[in-house]
Order: sequence, then structure tokens, then C-alpha cells
Amino acid sequence: MNSKSPRNLEELRQKYVQIIQKGHQKRFGVRSLKILKKMLDSPTEAAVKSISEIAAEHETNTSTVTRLAQRLGFKGFRDYQNIFRQHVKEGPHYYSAQVKTFLQTAHSRTEADESTLQQIVHEEWGNVLATLESHNKNRFEEAVDLIVEAEHVCILGLRSVYSLAFYLAYNLSLIRNDVVALGKPGHSLAEDLAFLGRGDLLLAISVRPYTKDTVAACREVKRQGTDLVTITDAYSSPLAAETKNTLIASGKGPYFFNPLISAVIYAEALLSEVVKSLGSEAIMKLKRIEKLFERMEIEAEG
Repeated sequence: MNSKSPRNLEELRQKYVQIIQKGHQKRFGVRSLKILKKMLDSPTEAAVKSISEIAAEHETNTSTVTRLAQRLGFKGFRDYQNIFRQHVKEGPHYYSAQVKTFLQTAHSRTEADESTLQQIVHEEWGNVLATLESHNKNRFEEAVDLIVEAEHVCILGLRSVYSLAFYLAYNLSLIRNDVVALGKPGHSLAEDLAFLGRGDLLLAISVRPYTKDTVAACREVKRQGTDLVTITDAYSSPLAAETKNTLIASGKGPYFFNPLISAVIYAEALLSEVVKSLGSEAIMKLKRIEKLFERMEIEAEG
């Protein structure tokens, strides 16, 4: 490893972002960048697979993987892979072990062995483990602080994640003031974003295939000086490239829809931590809303 090579996984992720943002894709090649992207998104797999296995997965040869490592500043594949092994070694060992076990058993299962429900449960359990593996405590705590301290909080999630954005905005509005879900009918995003500025927060959610309007909104609020938190499914996501305050919710699976269990868990975790941080302020807000619900007979008894 030389002085210019990334020293850890976070620096390698930043290197990837710089390659994309500065338009250096041609220097690395489309196939090489796909390999880098896959390894960043699945660091535990990258730490344990051989160079031959990685090359075979991408229908290329080992020399392509070696050249990728060298262009990133490493002497060769072994130094490059050590970044991922270091990440796994320094991370939560229990979850690393769980991920490895899950990967081993997943290869031995066949569709005939399981019902559709069992298959989905296994896939989503893998997503939850991968999310725990990549969880960054400091980033999560920073996201909570930004939500608590912001003057206005806007939640943006379009298309398949609109329901999650609405869920998060609705529950957040029960415990603090000035929360709104963007992207409602009759409004353009430009109109919604126009009033945001310093001291406000946009929490944006998007998963593969990423929505251009959501990416554009993230870039615009940065120009306006607005704080930004994102929930997305990979460090190679365009949303992750816009802010360090990114929560990665793994969402892999062979489906026509986007698996969202990990993103929902992150939403629930944020709500739980925010209500703890707000304390009595949140309780007072909830009590006022509960009294209003009672007077208007909003909820049915079960």
C-alpha cells in the first residue's frame, strides 16, 4: 500500500465518490467500477472471497481486478482486500459471523426447499444483518441530533418509498413541530424546497433504481445551506455521495419490488431515539394530540 491509497473503507468509499463526481469513469473502466461498487456494498463478502471468485462473478479475469486495485493506489489485490478484512475485523464480530454463516447456508438452499414466505424471510434477514454490519453509530447519532435540533424537518421519498416517507413524517409530527412530507399532489418539489434554508433539515429516502428528483432535491438543499440526512441502500448510491450523514439500509433480493425492511427498521430506530432525546417535550405534544383525537373520536376501540 502506498501513501496515496485509501487507508480504510471510509476513505475507499470517498475515493469512489470522487471518481464519479470528477468524471474519471473512463480511466477505471465500467466493469472495474462495477466490481468496486459491489465490493463497497458487500464488504463482508469482499473480505472473504478470492480474487478468482470476484472476477468470475463479473465475467472477467483476475488481471482486471488487479488493475483496479493498482489504479486505486494499492500494490495489488491482497493490499486492496486487506481494507475489507480490516473493516470486518474492527467491526461488530457477532454480526460479521452471522453474515458469513448466512452466506454459507444461502448457497446450499434451493427454491424447492422453501415456501415463498420462507425465501423472503431469509432474504430480508440477510438484509438486516448486512445493515447491522454497515451501521455507523456516529452517523446515526448525528442524524438524530439534526432531526431534534432542526427548525423545520422535511421528509422526501418518492415512488416506492413514498409510503415510508409518509410513515416517518406522520410519526415524527406526533412528537415535534414543523414536520412535513414532501412530494404531495399539487406541489412541485421546487415549491416545497423553496422555504428551506440554514437550520432546516431534509431527510431524503431513495433506493435502487434511484429517483432523479430526489437526488436533485438533495443537491439543491445543499446549495441553500440546509442540512441533509439520507437513507439509501448502498454507499455507491447517488444519495450517499451528497452527504456524510447517510444511513445504509441493505435491500437486496431477486424481486420486482424494493425490499424495505431494513429501511423501515432505520425509520423506527430514528423515531425511538428522537422521542428519547426530546423527552418531556415529546410527551406534552403527544398528550395534546391524544386529547384532540379523543374529542374528535378519531380512533375506534378494539
